[in-house]
Amino acid sequence: MDFSRIGIFHFSLQTDDFEGAIKRTEQYGGKVRMDIMRYHPEDDSKQAKMVYLEDPFGNLFELYSHTYEETYASDYE
Repeated sequence: MDFSRIGIFHFSLQTDDFEGAIKRTEQYGGKVRMDIMRYHPEDDSKQAKMVYLEDPFGNLFELYSHTYEETYASDYE
């Protein structure tokens, strides 16, 4: 068993500066762990995005461009 991996698997954050947060994560030694996921891609008025990032210490975090309610609500405008 890898005891260094016990504890929190990942956590989620929301930011108004989605692209900037990704750039800063990479600038300070972190990594982007997936392609950016767009929610509601068929509707340009809904720009909610999500990506998994890894900090320099190996901790995963989920970054959202919008609130949980805005990202997952079917009636979000």
